[in-house]
Amino acid sequence: SMRAVAEHGRMLQVPINYGEFGVGRDGNQSERDTDLVREYYRTVVQTALAEGMSSTVWDDRGWFGLVEQDGTNTFRFKFDIVPYMLAED
Repeated sequence: SMRAVAEHGRMLQVPINYGEFGVGRDGNQSERDTDLVREYYRTVVQTALAEGMSSTVWDDRGWFGLVEQDGTNTFRFKFDIVPYMLAED
């Protein structure tokens, strides 16, 4: 578990970055537009913070995309994952 990794890092006095996590879909991207997916991202970020770890979400602009560009050169958060992930309680 993330908490066990954090505890091990504290024991070794090594900082931990929980990196490159995410939920990807090759075909049906709409499967990522769910509260379950948004809550996963938020849970990972909040658990990392609570345990004194940093976190790095994965965004490949494809399967794991979090930001997308429309035809007018405007960027937006895909499925509102990022605002939900970073929202404070």
